[in-house]
Amino acid sequence: MNRLIPVFALAVVALAGALVPGSAAEPGEDRKAVLNDFEQIAATHKAKVLVKVVPRDTRIGKLTNIVLVAAQLVDENGEPGEFVSLTDYAWKKDEQFLLCFRVAAPVRFALFNLVRGMDEKLMPQLELPCEEFPDSAKPIPPGGFFKDKEIKLKIQFEGEEIIRFAFTESTNPKLKDENRIGVYAANMKKIVTEVYESGAKYEGWNAVPAPKTRSLKFEDVAMVAGGKNTSGVLEISLKKR
Repeated sequence: MNRLIPVFALAVVALAGALVPGSAAEPGEDRKAVLNDFEQIAATHKAKVLVKVVPRDTRIGKLTNIVLVAAQLVDENGEPGEFVSLTDYAWKKDEQFLLCFRVAAPVRFALFNLVRGMDEKLMPQLELPCEEFPDSAKPIPPGGFFKDKEIKLKIQFEGEEIIRFAFTESTNPKLKDENRIGVYAANMKKIVTEVYESGAKYEGWNAVPAPKTRSLKFEDVAMVAGGKNTSGVLEISLKKR
């Protein structure tokens, strides 16, 4: 059975950047350069599996990893349709979509929301990985693409809507139990909390906007963000229709 993951956030949480203006018809030179950097970083990681990769100078900073992220709309029959920009597309309540992303560096990822603990402190609440979707615990190789048609996200619009990723190295020694998802998820939650509290972020997406808001091609609408370190949080704010 498909699972609907609610997307929500608390308005007090600050964002790394502002929403970008309406997309242009063609990608700018900065975006083309950063997409080339993505391929170069991926190629370097593939060639140096056991060697520490030196961060690459790009138009959006000196980066160890670049991620491309977009959504694919899902209709009332559960069929996937167009890809859309997460930041520029105007979302409506209860709209559903598949989350799609590519990574230049080999990573493991988590999807999380923020909730207040008993001490009123904001703490990560893990949505993925989970036992229901074991593929969400698998490492993603350099240049790899992730999309799981069984994992659907649903827009809530309970205040400001923010999607939160956390990325960490695929070789993180704390994440060896991917075949025991309950243990793996518990360890991932600890890592997500550490990364979130450290303030490490993936940024720069507002400097290289996508050329289109919606398209049949993922690359046309994908936002681009870079991490100085592989471990970091990416926060994406959604725009209400």
